[in-house]
Amino acid sequence: MEAQQVIEAIASGRVEELHRAFTRSLADEVSPRGITSVWRDAVAQLGSFLGDEEPVVLYDLPLRFERGHAHLQIVYRRGEIAGLVLKPGEPTAKFGQ
Repeated sequence: MEAQQVIEAIASGRVEELHRAFTRSLADEVSPRGITSVWRDAVAQLGSFLGDEEPVVLYDLPLRFERGHAHLQIVYRRGEIAGLVLKPGEPTAKFGQ
């Protein structure tokens, strides 16, 4: 499922479809009910959903060194590098961690 499809699935309430696209570990952590709850809370706080904006893309790249592992996180906004972090350990998919 592509990013735009994820937004459309959440906004239209097709959370079961979205949930089926999750990895097993994410599906175990986040339920369809949880997705719905978070979306409802956002709408209650921010108002009706109007649309998405320019995406920010995060790459969390695993690196292998002679004595261990690290990961390089790169954030792109409008084709330019907007963030860069090198951290020890495996990728986290959470910027700066």
